[in-house]
Amino acid sequence: MAKKSRQKDSYQVTNWSAYNKSLVNRGAITFWFSEESACQLEARKQGLQSWTAFCLSRRSH
Repeated sequence: MAKKSRQKDSYQVTNWSAYNKSLVNRGAITFWFSEESACQLEARKQGLQSWTAFCLSRRSH
């Protein structure tokens, strides 16, 4: 007799709030940002209009 293959159950998320909370509680989440993105965020935080000049000046150090 041949064995029947069992299909994996699939679930659809209906409560996104609870799902997101469970992901946070599950463990650490790591985000990777490019150097350029991090520089843009830092320039915005400092209220600078031209992030390009700010980033170029940081690279020269």
